Amino acid sequence: ALRGVVEATDAGCDCCGMRRGFIYTGPFYRPGRDEIEICPYCIKDGSAAAKFDGSFNDIVAEFDGEVIDNEAAKVSEKVIDELLHRTPGYPTWQGNQWIFYGGDGGIFQGDATQEAVASASDESIAHFDSINGHGMWDEVIKGYTPEGSPSVYHFKSRVSEIDLFLWDMD
Repeated sequence: ALRGVVEATDAGCDCCGMRRGFIYTGPFYRPGRDEIEICPYCIKDGSAAAKFDGSFNDIVAEFDGEVIDNEAAKVSEKVIDELLHRTPGYPTWQGNQWIFYGGDGGIFQGDATQEAVASASDESIAHFDSINGHGMWDEVIKGYTPEGSPSVYHFKSRVSEIDLFLWDMD
């Protein structure tokens, strides 16, 4: 799940100062633009987010006071805190939004395979349309290829067997 956001290196971590052999290269939203290097251990324990006043993922439940993701609005603050401050993000074109279902965050699986998209259940498609716009599924998957544009990111629900999808494009 961390493919593409953690690299082997001899560099030290700007948070703990240790050389652990790996540095996170994924998204980190924080004040300032200077580059920092953080190890996965400082992500996991929350010290990187605390020290640098940042977050690793985008949680969009409301916009201008209006609930735009009913599933995200049901999730506990504990889950939101875990995803924002102790869960590595994933690279996207326009910002890595997290997906929710059944009161919990989904488990990021990476770019969706063509097989996963082709075998999506009616429930998965309904969830996709509820957060991306009704009728968007057919438009987005038409000609979809992994790692292309549009991108389709695959999540698994933690509370059921449903596959969850989010799309993005450059």
